[in-house]
Amino acid sequence: MSKMNIAVVQSAYKKSDVAYNVNKMKRQIEQCLANEKETELILFPELCTTGYFLDDELQTIASSCDGFHFQQLAEVAKQHSIVIAYGYVEKGADHTIYNSVQVIDEEGQSIINYRKIHLTPDEQHFFSTGSDIIVKSIKKGTIGVMTCWDLAFPELARALANQGADLLLVPSAWEKPHDKPYEIFSQARAIDQTVFLATCNHVGASQELAFFGKAAIYGPDGQVIVKSSEEKEAILTAQLDFSERGTLKNTFFSMEADFREDLFKRW
Repeated sequence: MSKMNIAVVQSAYKKSDVAYNVNKMKRQIEQCLANEKETELILFPELCTTGYFLDDELQTIASSCDGFHFQQLAEVAKQHSIVIAYGYVEKGADHTIYNSVQVIDEEGQSIINYRKIHLTPDEQHFFSTGSDIIVKSIKKGTIGVMTCWDLAFPELARALANQGADLLLVPSAWEKPHDKPYEIFSQARAIDQTVFLATCNHVGASQELAFFGKAAIYGPDGQVIVKSSEEKEAILTAQLDFSERGTLKNTFFSMEADFREDLFKRW
């Protein structure tokens, strides 16, 4: 199994200013690569291209999956041969919009467009729900995507792991005062599926919401590899050794092999 160098971005973004936010993301990629030139994948927060907010303006700023954000970031991905994952407001059919995550590969191609499956009660007033569980192999491993509140649902993590995901990417916009559930859910989804998990969050305020950061990368034993301890912008990096998953599953973490499939439905 391969090793992969990844980064997660903890940051603040301007409400509705897609051009500003995408340019900021491009600068953050440059900063990350200047400090850690071996970085192969970089993860940005939920709805980072628009800022996270919930009002009727979401309809105005929604765009197709191949819109301005994609065109700009695809060029960067291709230029630096890096995988980029980020959140945006996707325009669907008949005035529907989705809380979506796009993953662009090293050649500048869109390989994942994930529409958030589990919306919060407030989000349900604005977004339509997704229904596709998506796993994709890239050069160094296999990734699955979840978004923020999806972390609270172990069934989704299990489905992604059962489809071969080595690493779960979880862009988030998780607000105060719920930092403990964010950390516990993240750690639990890593350990209960014996997968690596990378999650990142906003910082600062948006409308009535205040974000606490605490971006982190967890190992398949649930242990913290790296975590932000401050409510300020940061880029965290780590090298993941996917062979660790096999070692752990063959020793103590034998849940997959011990699962009573005769009693419980497999996802």
